[in-house]
Amino acid sequence: MAYDPRKSRLILSASFFVKLGAIISIPMFFLINIIRVYFRSVLLSQPLEKGELLRVNDLSTTDLLFVYSIACLIVGIFIFALYRNLGDINAGAEGSRRFATLRELKKEYKIVPDRQKMFDGVGGFPISHFYKPVFKKEFPYVTRKGFLLIETGEANNQVLAPTRGGKGENIIKQYFDVLSRARDKASLVINDMKGELALACSAIFTKRGYRVLILNFIRPELGSIQINPLDDIRDAYEDALKHRKYLEDGQWKEYADIEDEEERVRVERDIRSGMVQEEIDAGVAVDLTSALCAQLIPQRKNSSGDDFWINSPRSLMAALILYICDVNLRKAIYLDEAAAEKYRAKVTLYTTAITLNHLGGSYEEKKKKVGMGVDKFNLLDKTFTKLPEGHPAKNEYSTSKFAGEAPQTRAGIFSGCANALTLFMKPSIAKITAKSTFRMEDLGFGDEPIALFMIMPEADKTYHALSSLYTSMIYQVLTRRCLTAPGQRCPRNVKFVLDEKGQMVPIENYSAMCSMGLGKGIDFMQALQDDNQLEDLYGREKANIIRQGMSNEFFIISKDKDTTERVSKEIGHTQIYTRTRGPGGSEGHVKRRRLLEADELAELMEGEAIVLRVTKRKDRKGRKIRPRPIFNTGKTMMPYAWKELPEFTSRDRFFEELPLDQSYKSIILGDLMLDKEIDNNPPSYTPGPMLAEITDPPIEKETQPDDRGRPLFTEEGPTEEKAQGGVVQTGDYPWEDVVFRRQLKLLLPEALYDLMLKRRSEQNLRHILKKLVSDGTIQQADMEATMQLYFAPEGGRRAVT
Repeated sequence: MAYDPRKSRLILSASFFVKLGAIISIPMFFLINIIRVYFRSVLLSQPLEKGELLRVNDLSTTDLLFVYSIACLIVGIFIFALYRNLGDINAGAEGSRRFATLRELKKEYKIVPDRQKMFDGVGGFPISHFYKPVFKKEFPYVTRKGFLLIETGEANNQVLAPTRGGKGENIIKQYFDVLSRARDKASLVINDMKGELALACSAIFTKRGYRVLILNFIRPELGSIQINPLDDIRDAYEDALKHRKYLEDGQWKEYADIEDEEERVRVERDIRSGMVQEEIDAGVAVDLTSALCAQLIPQRKNSSGDDFWINSPRSLMAALILYICDVNLRKAIYLDEAAAEKYRAKVTLYTTAITLNHLGGSYEEKKKKVGMGVDKFNLLDKTFTKLPEGHPAKNEYSTSKFAGEAPQTRAGIFSGCANALTLFMKPSIAKITAKSTFRMEDLGFGDEPIALFMIMPEADKTYHALSSLYTSMIYQVLTRRCLTAPGQRCPRNVKFVLDEKGQMVPIENYSAMCSMGLGKGIDFMQALQDDNQLEDLYGREKANIIRQGMSNEFFIISKDKDTTERVSKEIGHTQIYTRTRGPGGSEGHVKRRRLLEADELAELMEGEAIVLRVTKRKDRKGRKIRPRPIFNTGKTMMPYAWKELPEFTSRDRFFEELPLDQSYKSIILGDLMLDKEIDNNPPSYTPGPMLAEITDPPIEKETQPDDRGRPLFTEEGPTEEKAQGGVVQTGDYPWEDVVFRRQLKLLLPEALYDLMLKRRSEQNLRHILKKLVSDGTIQQADMEATMQLYFAPEGGRRAVT
């Protein structure tokens, strides 16, 4: 008979047969006594009275021991023979794993109705399902009632199934139904790539007491809630400003102790002028900023963590965010609440992106001495140089290594930062992230449960970074809030349901979030198609760490060979008995076999699933158990939501029916720009190209002595000469000459080419060409040929032909 895992039996150990023998020995004792009484009546020719066959009170103690010994002997021989044929004489020799039975699961997991009815306590992750017969007085007299076995402990969960493999219908919607029917409801943060889950669940969630919030990036024109990623950074920095210290008259004083408003303005003015030193304890704001930047510019998979092209753009972005906080909040703290809100509203990622493009792509020219050209200062350098030493923004800028680097290096850092912020320059995203219509900490510390749906367009991958960003942000906000909460955990459990996790951008420090969040009442459920998706995001090593943090793995089916092989290996081995036939008869053997081979896992029937659990080692009464794998098949198969939960359907529902907030449309992006400072002596700002194109500074036209001329010739010869030096000037030659312009364009970068045509200075041109020769950009021979052809050599005069 072939091995069938769906009908696998318990191992019949020796203890089982000992117990069986003890039970059989009692009826065997009465059977022997009946035989004794019957033969005694026959031999003595005495009639048997009613009930005399079962009478044992006439036996002496010796007779009782004798009869019972005979019964035990007979039973022992029978049990030994049975054990030799059916017992497992080599139990565990080749493998001792087996699937948990339904009877065991009922002792280990909480049992709740599988639909409609509310139940006490908390909800949990569905593990298995079974039906129980129910007897009724009317037809049909016998029906069945379904129950779910759910994991209510602190556990992360993983679901594996390919596209259209049943992740949503078989487990995710069942999960939502259980959580929403619990009296003690958890808040939910749901990654919804296509909006199907929001359409299916929002109505029933609202009916069952949830506050449903839709973060809508797939059709933002219909409305969406707003979440500003910089809210907590702004609040932390503002608090640091209010409690900062300043050094005056040799003493450190508290800024918050200043009561007179004019004195506050005076101190702030002295701080900005450098006359007074200040100390800002912005550690919380810096930590939150670093975490945000780490998510916006994530590490590459298999990265060592010290990548220059990752860390430098992160520091540059952090410096810009802290600078924007500083500029706006210093103004806000002097104003009333209504006026201050204008400046608080400017602390956004959109403002950060605009500021980076303005300052990073512009430079200031400062004239040197006569004959020395000009210096060029990037406005980012100038902006952060003016900040006092020890300023949080200046510290981050110094760490970014943006200042003082070669143009190519600066361009790479600039591009890494700008690319991460480009997404927030889209008008819809800029408005949705401009303010917050709810506090993220309300998910775990609010008075009502919240279901937050993050709807992302599946076709545009640029939006996928937003779901990872908000997941990381919410986790950071909750864990920081837990530091001041009783027991350092959320009063209300928060569950992240990351459907299509493989399509999300890697979440920074995700493995630590999965392991550390459980103690704070935060757990994760991720749905993947196979193991490759996780490895593509985080690399093989980190993916293994994340998988080990998943307490329960719900395997539905997979076509990937590596995935099925891993799951088959983790299920474990058992031993089977085979019998070979030969000329001398048959012989039995014990063989090692996996409970389910990889190819069998790829052929699971609809509704079947494998559950791997590693942390379930106690039952509901606290007794120790083994975390054996679970095979949901036959009477324990999970039902489909489309059949058992018709209220969780999205077929006849439209986006217009969702509870969408349209208040974000009132945001004016122009109001988010930084205020332009008024300066009576404004510097000369020149909008520049991307930093990758910026090389040497343009050279200003300089004031020359009157007795110094330059020879200029035309094809017709000189038109004007000075008596002293015989210098010829024509005004337009050679700058209007087509051949000269073509040659000049080959030698100079475009920006310098346009500038030289405007200034028409031979001295500036000669200086630039020498600089390009020294940098190796052009050849010495090309410079000399151009200058000798169109200009007189230095110290002499070109002859007229």
